[in-house]
Amino acid sequence: MTPPSPKTSPPEAGQAAPNYPPGPPAGSSGPGPSYPIGPPSSSYSSDWLAGTGSTDGLAVIGSADGPWATTAIGPPRPAFAEVALGGGLLLICLGLHIGAMFPPYPGLPANPVVSSSWEIAVYVCLEIGWALAAVLVLTRISVPGGAALGAGLGAVELGLLAVDIANGFQVSDGSEAGAWLALAGLGFGAAGVLVTASTVPLGAPRVPQRRSALFMLLATFAVVLSYLPSWDKWTAVAPSLHASGSVTEGNAFSQPAVVMAAVLLTVLGFAFVAVLGSVWYPLTVGAWATAGAVIALSSQLISAIYQLSEPVPSTAFGVSAAQARSVGLKISTSLTGWWDADVAATVLLAFLALSAALSARKTTTAAAELTPPPGLFGNGSTDGASDDWPASRHWPGA
Repeated sequence: MTPPSPKTSPPEAGQAAPNYPPGPPAGSSGPGPSYPIGPPSSSYSSDWLAGTGSTDGLAVIGSADGPWATTAIGPPRPAFAEVALGGGLLLICLGLHIGAMFPPYPGLPANPVVSSSWEIAVYVCLEIGWALAAVLVLTRISVPGGAALGAGLGAVELGLLAVDIANGFQVSDGSEAGAWLALAGLGFGAAGVLVTASTVPLGAPRVPQRRSALFMLLATFAVVLSYLPSWDKWTAVAPSLHASGSVTEGNAFSQPAVVMAAVLLTVLGFAFVAVLGSVWYPLTVGAWATAGAVIALSSQLISAIYQLSEPVPSTAFGVSAAQARSVGLKISTSLTGWWDADVAATVLLAFLALSAALSARKTTTAAAELTPPPGLFGNGSTDGASDDWPASRHWPGA
């Protein structure tokens, strides 16, 4: 017995089929026909099969105004054994950063990091970043996020360590072990990022289609621009002479050439991560990378506050200690407007990255709720893939 013909031609993929037969004739056995339920060709993007609209593990199919929008086709959660090596390397990186705080560290004089509050602030920020990356990977809360966080953190820290080592060679033979231990830790961190990235897909950059990406680029430019000028201002007052004066310190272009190159490496690393993070998809991965760069730069912003309590030698104003005592010279320190501008731009960039990530998650969650439940089509069809109907469908006899 042949199946009855539908009253009209078969609908396009994804449309309901009210005139299709509900199944085989009464009294016969066998499964009913499966009708195609793919995305309507008139409403959805042509790249839905490739999952190019995916955000954080869900592939967005089509546009938001369609009858259904997403299906969960993200990669499965990796097993702990797959991420253990990468996470372990990140923990080694963390341990070496902690160990770097105790040997002599480049400076004048060369003292351990733990002897200076502002250097402690730098290393605590870096250690928090590496610890968070290791936790994200080992707990598998967000393995791509952990890899991206470590990548952004390491890209900026490389420049910071280069500055410290370059300064060390300016005043000594560069044999201070602290900076070299931190550099070894950074090497293990980079290895951990690469190993972790090989276990999960991280996405890829894409032409931005949102206004927030432009704002993130502008904020990145503001961060870099305000990082290079002087942050520190020293003011000296001699009441007995009714004289005062001030100097600024920290301008990148007034440093020795090798130190200036290291500072430029720092800001280039930050700019590279932030710009790439603003155009990266999934957006959450780009946000984690930007967070890593922000954490590394924040170590400098926070340490600048602690440096306000550091004594300034009178020789900075060309006055010996004996002369300073004789005239009652008083020296105070403050931060310039460039530091304020850098803080504002960094906070803005962090807010924009967080907002973009939360918006992507909200959009993905809302779209996932529109996924049609099983049995949406009440005409006997199933909701799986189907071959062409009715030419390839063989109905059992009555």
